[in-house]
Amino acid sequence: MKLVGIMLIGALGLAPGCLEAERLWESSLFDGAAALRVEVEGESAAEQTAIVLANLPGGRSSGSRSSRSRERLLEDGFRIVRIDYERREEAVYPAICQDIAKLRSDLLKGSFLSELNLNQARIFVLPEGYAVASSVPYFEAEERTLYLDIAYPLELVEGAKVPALLEFSCDNRDRKGNYSLVACRDTLLEGMAFAGYATAMADHPVAAPYKGLDPMPDCGYKVKAAVRTLRATGNGLGLSGELGVLGFSRGSGMALLLAASQNSGEFEGVGPNREVDSSVQAAVVLSGRFSYLDLLDDDHMLPRYERAWGKREDFESVWRKQGALDYLDRPTIPLFLSINSGEGPDAQHQMKLLRARLSQLGSEFTYLEDGDGKGHKVPIDGALLEAMGTYLKGRLQ
Repeated sequence: MKLVGIMLIGALGLAPGCLEAERLWESSLFDGAAALRVEVEGESAAEQTAIVLANLPGGRSSGSRSSRSRERLLEDGFRIVRIDYERREEAVYPAICQDIAKLRSDLLKGSFLSELNLNQARIFVLPEGYAVASSVPYFEAEERTLYLDIAYPLELVEGAKVPALLEFSCDNRDRKGNYSLVACRDTLLEGMAFAGYATAMADHPVAAPYKGLDPMPDCGYKVKAAVRTLRATGNGLGLSGELGVLGFSRGSGMALLLAASQNSGEFEGVGPNREVDSSVQAAVVLSGRFSYLDLLDDDHMLPRYERAWGKREDFESVWRKQGALDYLDRPTIPLFLSINSGEGPDAQHQMKLLRARLSQLGSEFTYLEDGDGKGHKVPIDGALLEAMGTYLKGRLQ
């Protein structure tokens, strides 16, 4: 384990340059001890925190871009925690995901920076040179406005454009909720930023408390609106317009729905930016529920579904409309699929149904099992993430 030295600068009302304390943080990437400097600056009452992993190998960000990013984050009211990796070669994607996961876990447990009393719902882990477009509205309704947060490289090499990745949060209250990200071991978006992508975490279409029901067509209208809003907003941020969607758990059905309804005309004409393309060019679909027409006999959710939709044999058309898989009636874009070997029978059954449907339609997909046996978790295995990165690069660049 690597011991990372921490110096809190400008924190808790101290003047910049004043050393408040030195602490240690154990990184998961390095062998032996080496103290890396960590600086904290910004208002102590800031509601949003950017954990900036700086001086990564490969010279990803110039000094001017880093300075501009820092200024923008401070102007936008962020507190900045900057960790200097001293260009150590281990700190690259996908290995950096291990540190992202541990960093978030340590923040949640209070073993790192607990004295700063950070808002656990608004913590962003960013590469140096990135900025955040916070709380961009993507769907407005009387009961609730839905938002997304876009992390993007602030300045690009002239003529360069970057694709974007979209994820629908597994936290129905706080889209960046650290508890949910840690519980799911979800480093998908933040890890991909270190591979060079712009990323966007969107509110889940269903408000808390979540009861396992994703009503259609309402969710369909909302996820399409999120894609259009990200594409429209990204146009002003230097993004390419190429867009992939990532989904896990209650977000996986949303990702599949976007792929399944591609070019079908379904779920269009509601919400903002209606003139903007709602297609996605890539979709990573992890563990989730995709069809309600084929469930295991002992599925514990069956009574809840029957209360919501009636008996399946009497209201099959209603049940059919709820599942993303049942909109997949033609070949779609190539997909990347994965599920943990430790997932329960219901989730394994759903993934088998999806793979069988894609095979039946002759629709291309890549499937890799996450073999660590941890159950309902996002993959963090380096080889699997490398394959996912290769898939996305092939689809979006």
